[in-house]
Amino acid sequence: MTQLLTIPLFPLNTVLFPTMPLPLHVFEERYKTMINECLDAAGHFGVVLLTGQPEVGAPLATDDWQDIGTLARIVAYDNLPDGRYAVNARGTERFVVERVEQQAPYPVVDVRTLPEDDATSEQIDAEAQRLHALFDRFHQTAQQQGLVPDRNLPVPTESRQLSWFIASILPIEPIDKQRLLTIDDLA
Repeated sequence: MTQLLTIPLFPLNTVLFPTMPLPLHVFEERYKTMINECLDAAGHFGVVLLTGQPEVGAPLATDDWQDIGTLARIVAYDNLPDGRYAVNARGTERFVVERVEQQAPYPVVDVRTLPEDDATSEQIDAEAQRLHALFDRFHQTAQQQGLVPDRNLPVPTESRQLSWFIASILPIEPIDKQRLLTIDDLA
């Protein structure tokens, strides 16, 4: 089921996938204000891929970011000196930006959440088995080539989470990760 929401937007040089963690060091005045207001309210904001390259503090234009992103929920934070924040957030669900409500001091947008793939559990289970096998091969090869750290990763077992996990750790450019975020079909 889709929802219409009005949320603050945090354009970043990264793609956030549902269920994945997002550690942030928030130092820019407008985003310190945004995080402070999020903590007083719902505790969530939107993350979209920043494709323009404005300077820190420069105003953003709507063509500086992608229109499909992920809701982020603040799960923990620390107040740092000078009003900065260390924030741990987690992606919850994908959305599409419908309309920009305000641009300053930070973007506030109307979004429509995107539904999850409605595949049956049998289809998902079959895909999950195939995905786990492919991931094991990928991870082993990537470690041998030094593309990912040689460590034990906490690999999700649920297929939707596994698909987002794999997309998040792939050693590809952010714009390619953005393409993965826009796909509606789990398979």
